[in-house]
Amino acid sequence: MKNIFIEKARFPKFLIIIYWIQFTFFSLYYFKKMEYSLLIFLIGLFLLGIFLSFSYTKLKISKGYIEFGLIPITKNIISWNDVKEFEIVKISAISDFLGWGIRYSKKYGWSYIMRGEYAICFTLNSGKKKTISLINHGKLRKILDNIG
Repeated sequence: MKNIFIEKARFPKFLIIIYWIQFTFFSLYYFKKMEYSLLIFLIGLFLLGIFLSFSYTKLKISKGYIEFGLIPITKNIISWNDVKEFEIVKISAISDFLGWGIRYSKKYGWSYIMRGEYAICFTLNSGKKKTISLINHGKLRKILDNIG
C-alpha cells in the first residue's frame, strides 16, 4: 500500500449549473441592449464561468510534505516539520465558511473548500491554520496512520 494520498475536488455541480443558467438568462435578457461595455462584461462573466467549471482543489499528502491548492491559482507545500498538529473535522461549507472556494474562517484559518463534509485542518508551528475539504476522509485516516 502506498503511503501517498491524492485527492482532487471540483466545485459542487449544482453551483456550476446555477451559474450557467443565470449567465444564459442574463445574456438573453440584455441581448437587445447589447452595448460595447455590456459585451465586455459578458465576456468577463463567461471567462469566470469557464474558470469555475475547470478549477479544482488538489491535496497530496506524503511522508515528507503536504501539497495543496486551488489549481490553477495557488499551490502550497508544507513540510510535516512545520505542522504542529492536524485533525480531520466535520464541516459545513455554508455555516462554517459562507460558501465554497478559497475562504477565511477565524476557527479554521485560510481554507480551500469544494466538496465533502469533512476537512483536514493543519495548525502550523507559526500558529496559522490551513484547512482543505475532503471527499474520502476514511482513506486519508488509514494513510495518516501508516505515515505516523
